[in-house]
Amino acid sequence: MTQLTKWEIFGWIWTTVIGVLLHFAYEWLGGGRIVAVFAAVNESTWEHLKLLFVPEALYSILEYRKIGYQYPGLLWERTKAILLGMAAIVVGFYTYSGVLGRNIPVLDIGLFFVGAAVTGWFVVKREASAQKEGKRNLAAAVLAVVMLCFAVFTFWPGRIGIFEDPVGKNRDEAVRLKSGESLAKEDRSWYDHREQQQ
Repeated sequence: MTQLTKWEIFGWIWTTVIGVLLHFAYEWLGGGRIVAVFAAVNESTWEHLKLLFVPEALYSILEYRKIGYQYPGLLWERTKAILLGMAAIVVGFYTYSGVLGRNIPVLDIGLFFVGAAVTGWFVVKREASAQKEGKRNLAAAVLAVVMLCFAVFTFWPGRIGIFEDPVGKNRDEAVRLKSGESLAKEDRSWYDHREQQQ
């Protein structure tokens, strides 16, 4: 077992533990803007992607600082792996919920663990590429843009399914109200209409 494989196994454990904690952190910490950027504020697919991205991004920085001298391309490979893990969650969720016509919380949890495993698996498979000089600046820029998207779309989600809370709550109302903002009238009517359809 290579050093990188050991790091990725520990990374899977780190991600699953921190991700589970982030699922509840917004509620436990009483809400607020800063917590909302990093933790899931509702049950939408978008918010659940934070549970993978945030711990994986932090772990990528730590891992690169510790063993990046051996793997100069590691940050770029981890960035691609995180995006692949997030894609696995999205594709898995919409595939099974589309086939079954509903979402099942146990499967959602399982998809999170699978997404974390896909991330680590990809990095291990790309070990040879990680040993070559990588696109460190591009990796940092991609991670920063994704984090910025999480920050923006947590407070101003789009009107597409990935932002929709399957539990049926107005998906961003809690964040906006706790942060002192209010839903725009047209947003509230759109959410109310969507809830009545369900």
